[in-house]
Amino acid sequence: MTDNQKKLIFEYCGWCQHEWDRNNPYNDDICKICGKLYFTVKDDHLLDGNDILEAVKIMESKGDWGKFYAFYNKIGSRPVVLIDRFIPYLLQNFFPLMAEWLEVRK
Repeated sequence: MTDNQKKLIFEYCGWCQHEWDRNNPYNDDICKICGKLYFTVKDDHLLDGNDILEAVKIMESKGDWGKFYAFYNKIGSRPVVLIDRFIPYLLQNFFPLMAEWLEVRK
C-alpha cells in the first residue's frame, strides 16, 4: 500500500498516524499530529489483523459495510465471492481492499 492509501484509511477511521517529535526540549516523544506522549499511546494502528475488527465496526457504524462488500463484488477482474469465501480472503487482504474502495468512493 502507498502512503496515500494508508492516509485514506487513517482519516476514514479517525485514527492518528503518529509522527513523533524527537527534538522537543524535554526529550519526550510527542506526536506532531495529536500531541500525545509516546508512552501514553495505546492506539497505535499498524494496519494488521488487530485493526481489522475495529475498522469493520467503524464501517458498520457509518453504514458502509454493505457498500464495501458490494464494491468488492462489482470489480470486473474479481469473481463474485460468496460471503463464506469472502471472509477468509478479506482477512488476508482487508486494508489494501479498503484503500482501493476509499479511493474509488471519493
